[in-house]
Formats: sequence, C-alpha cells, structure tokens
Amino acid sequence: MLKTLGNVIKWIVATLVLLTILFFILNHIDESLQPDAEKLLHPSLLEVPPEKNAYFTLIGLTAPSGVNAAEWGLKTSQAHRLYTPPILSNDPVCDLEAQHCLRLANQHPEQLQQALAAQPELVARYIAARQFPQFSESTGKQSIDPYPNFSAAFRAQTLRHAQIALWVEAGKMDAVLAELTEDMAFQRRCLTGAQTLIGKMVTLAALQRDYVLLADLMRAKPSEMAAQQAKVHALLIPLTATERDMLPAIRHEFRMLSAALRSFKYESLREEWAQAAVWIDTIRAPLMENLLLRNASINRLYQLEQADEALARALPQHFAQKQAEARALSIQLSDVDWRYIYNPVGKWLVELSRVDYHRYIRRPHELDAFIRLMILQQQITDMNITEANLPAFLNNSAPELHNPFNGQPVSWDADRHELFIELAGGALQYKRYGKNRQRIALPLAIK
Repeated sequence: MLKTLGNVIKWIVATLVLLTILFFILNHIDESLQPDAEKLLHPSLLEVPPEKNAYFTLIGLTAPSGVNAAEWGLKTSQAHRLYTPPILSNDPVCDLEAQHCLRLANQHPEQLQQALAAQPELVARYIAARQFPQFSESTGKQSIDPYPNFSAAFRAQTLRHAQIALWVEAGKMDAVLAELTEDMAFQRRCLTGAQTLIGKMVTLAALQRDYVLLADLMRAKPSEMAAQQAKVHALLIPLTATERDMLPAIRHEFRMLSAALRSFKYESLREEWAQAAVWIDTIRAPLMENLLLRNASINRLYQLEQADEALARALPQHFAQKQAEARALSIQLSDVDWRYIYNPVGKWLVELSRVDYHRYIRRPHELDAFIRLMILQQQITDMNITEANLPAFLNNSAPELHNPFNGQPVSWDADRHELFIELAGGALQYKRYGKNRQRIALPLAIK
C-alpha cells in the first residue's frame, strides 16, 4: 500500500516537474510581431510647419508675461520632455451649466467685466492661436509630445463666452455671431488635428460649449437671432466624417500601451529588489523574463484594438452591433484555457491596461446629434411650428435629422418642453441637455 502511494507521489512530482520545464520552454520563445501591429508602432504622423500650427501657441498659453506664446511652446516641445502646464483657477467665469452666461450678463455684468480685465494676455494668446490655419497635436518627430494647456484654453474660451454675453446685452449681435463663428471653426480644426484621446475629448467638449451657448441664444433671443438667420444657419453644420473620426486617438492609445509593454524589462525592477538575497534575485530574474513576452503581448493587444477600430469606423446606426462584436471578441480572448500557460503576465497586463473606449468612440456621434437637434430647432422657429403640430413635423423631418443611433424621428417631451434622442447609455452632456437622463435633449421655447 505504502509502495503504491509512493509511486503515485513520484508520478505526481515528476509530472509537475515536467509541466514546469514545459512551461518555461514554452514561455522562453516570443512570437514574431504581426506586421500590421509593427506598422502601428511607427506611424507616419501629420507634420504641420510651426508657423501654421496652433499647437505650439496652445502649449504656451501660460508662458511668462511678455513672451511670445508660440515661440515658447515650440521650445517646450523641442525639449523632448513631458511638460506639465500650470493649472489655472477652476472657476470657469461663465459656466454654462451653473451660472448661465446670459443671466450673469443681465444681472451681474460687473462680474464678467472684472474677469475679462484680470486676464487680458491669456485672452489675447487664445485669439492669436485661432489665427493659425492648421492644428496638429503631434510634431511627428518624437514619441511623446506635450499636451496643449487645455485648462488655460478652457478658461480663455469661457472668457470669450463672457464677452459674448456682454455683447448680447449691448445689442451687438454681429459681433456675437462673428465670435462664435471664429471659435467654432477653430475647435473644428483642433478636432481634426487632435491625435490623442484627451485631445479629442477636450476639443469635443469645447465645441459643444459653443453650441450650448448658441442654443441658449436661440431660445432666449429669438427675434434677435431671427434677424441673423443666414449666419445662424451657417453655424448649424453637422460634424464631418473626418471630425467624427476617433481612429487617430485609438491608435495613439495603442501605441502608448504597446510601447509600455515593449519597454518593460526585468532590469527596471532590480533597484526595488536591491536588498533581496542573491538566491531570491536569481529565482525572480527568469520568472520575470519568461512570464512576460513583449511581442506576444503586443499581438494580443492588437487583436483587441482591431475590434475598437472597427467600432470607430462604424456609422452610429451600426454602433450597437459593432459594440457587441467588440465585447464578444474581448470575452473570447479572455477565456481561461490552456493558452494561459503561455505569456500569463503579458496577458494579464494587457487586460489590466485595456480601457473601454466605447463611450469615447460614441462621443462625436452624441455631439453631432445635438447639432442636428439645433437644426430642427431652427427649422421649428423659421416655420413657426406650434407645439400641437410639433409631433407631426418631427415625424416628417428629413432622415438625416433623425436619431442617428436608430434612425427613428426625434421625440418631443411635452412635460419638459424639449426635443430629445434616447440613448442606450448615459450621454456625456451637460445636465441641462440630457446628462443622467439617458438622452440628448434640447429645451425649446415654443407656443
């Protein structure tokens, strides 16, 4: 009996030893990097001459007083280091959500005037940035480029909105529409040239702030805006396919994660283990080198990114289907099976570093839907549509103005007096315009 038990134990030990040897043999051989993944690691980035690129001025919005912002931003970019711009006050001056620009200009204009007088250089630099004909968030010469000073750009934009609100009170509607036209054109150039996820998202938010203010004007000043009908119509332009394109941002995220996986080395951990016993260090070295295979990890990451790229290319009406396919692939690649004995740490790092990009990819479609609601709002105003006739008008509206996610006509909420588009998930919109209510909404003043 004891002899049989001893033989069983020997077989178990021998099996474990063989499996361990097989494990290290298997994980000692890395894969070849897939050609398409290799190409994405070394992309051909859009390079715009500095004298035409607003990017450098946006870096230098908070440069020392009296210094040329564009020149300062160019030097910062050429320093080949990460740049952390100073954070300005979180007070947005003329917050569209909490303070409402038009109400402040009417009731407390001195607050807006004081804010404008406090930072004239920041406003002047922001206006100068808008004069550049192009924007590219990458110089194309280094792997890590500094971010524009988004916090300063946000504050400068809110100061311009404060100026708009004061012009409205003074009846200077030509100046109001000219300012909105220039800022929207600038944000659209930035949206096209943004290469990073944060750049895309910040620019989408900035462009939405312009449209939110325009929506406020259309509702609060209908007669004044009617007199500017042609200029208003010129602003109500849906996003182009290029402006909605999130592929540059997704590919930038892929490059950053791939670079991190490729540069991860056991030697980078030696400093932390400097006091460890020699025998512990001897064991840990082969463990770390054989549990993380860089090419195999990048190849796996590339498989997942392909699903996100297909989603980024999808039209909004196909978004739900492509999203389901992307999630199914992610689940398939994450199944626990025998393949997990190969590159276990690499697969774990890939899953840990992965972000659900789906809500980001949908963001441009949400803003585009909001703009289309505003086009409907303008048509309702131009045609003097009453609330009683509104449902029939919406049902007969042009297909390109329907809900982009399902093709159905836009809905009307009689209780809230708002046009709205239902969403499967929470919209990244201002609270007044649908956030946390599973919809993109636009309040109307209607008879």
